[in-house]
Amino acid sequence: MSENHQIPTDTTPVWQIELLLSGGLIFGVFQIIDWVDRMFADFYGVLDGAPGQVIASVYLLALCALFALGAAFSMHLLMRSFWVALIGIRSIWPNGVRWTEVSRSARTTQFMQRHLPSLPEAIENADNSSTLIFACGIALVGLVSFSAATIILLMLISALLAFSLPNFGSHFNWFLFVLTAFFGSLLLVQLIDRLVGARVSDSSFSGRALTKLIGLQKYMMPRSISLMTTVMTSNFGRVRGVVLMVSASWLLIFLVEMRIDLKADSVMSYFTRYLPQTSNTSMQTEHYRDQRTDGAQVSSPFLAKMIVTDSYQQLFVPYRHAHFEQLISERCPAVAKRPKNQKTTNAGEPERVQTLLACLKTELKPTLDQQSISANFQLTSDAATKAPQLMLMIDVRELALGEHEVAIQFPSLSKRDTNQAIKLETVRIKFWR
Repeated sequence: MSENHQIPTDTTPVWQIELLLSGGLIFGVFQIIDWVDRMFADFYGVLDGAPGQVIASVYLLALCALFALGAAFSMHLLMRSFWVALIGIRSIWPNGVRWTEVSRSARTTQFMQRHLPSLPEAIENADNSSTLIFACGIALVGLVSFSAATIILLMLISALLAFSLPNFGSHFNWFLFVLTAFFGSLLLVQLIDRLVGARVSDSSFSGRALTKLIGLQKYMMPRSISLMTTVMTSNFGRVRGVVLMVSASWLLIFLVEMRIDLKADSVMSYFTRYLPQTSNTSMQTEHYRDQRTDGAQVSSPFLAKMIVTDSYQQLFVPYRHAHFEQLISERCPAVAKRPKNQKTTNAGEPERVQTLLACLKTELKPTLDQQSISANFQLTSDAATKAPQLMLMIDVRELALGEHEVAIQFPSLSKRDTNQAIKLETVRIKFWR
């Protein structure tokens, strides 16, 4: 085999291991993410308070580590593919660029000769870049993993303090205090050493104390990861290396948060994957007037109380003008407008309103435990917003203790098209007696 067909002798000696790890693990990493989602859903669904916060933090950092591995392996494979392509090109055209055959101007050709690397240089750069990407990915995973362990420890300490001293703050406040004290003390030691360390004798008490405090940093990170990051930051430049690692960490956290918030099949779907996905069958605070804490106008039917202790339950139906006007004109045309012979008087108006309310009841079909409700609608207005609404007084004196359900047809909340017939959706609201 000729020299041009061989892999360069100065190639990174572990390139085969890098390719084996990247090719074998890149597919497994993204499969593990789904497993981590399921594990988080299983644990987080039964834990709350401090344990739930610990699990959520570990989940976030675990996803960061997996995304870092996936990104590093993917970029490494791409760079190694580029490296292989360059070696192949050199085996075909060992002399590289034939500048006499380049159909460019003399000035452009001279510029390209100055700035384009030779094939051996490009191969070596691609080789070094591949190894560097692989090492950065592993180092970032090490940083994230050790950060996860540190945060878990700090959360456990803060939980113990919150349990032992409940009058001095919540678990979250204790966690902020412990986190600030921990990292603040490390930064303070570094600052003192940088400012006065050179003037303090190693044999003095201050020097020995400062040395002991600096020595605590060995517990911050495994020595192998610390060695790798130190080598990279010292060659990158300390500021540029730190900025690169911190920026990559924050980017990972941002991407993971985006995935949790935007991915349709994200971890939160595991809580509801076997439940109905329609919002009109779920329990929401806005379905009960006594559970709402604000005075905002509600756009869907709601009950007065979640737990009824009186003889009557009240059902309120907000009068959404555009939808109800179309509903009335389509379903109740006979009473949609005031008769012409009434002119401006109110003669006969109460009867027309009662007929209209009866028609609306027929169309909206309110039921209690799948049985029709005998009471009629009344016109009222919301006490907070003054918005018009329909009210139905439901007799619950004969109901057994336990769970019950009110159902009513309501104009669809989707975008209204006046050229199409009004659509009604069933809204179901549970309450207890």
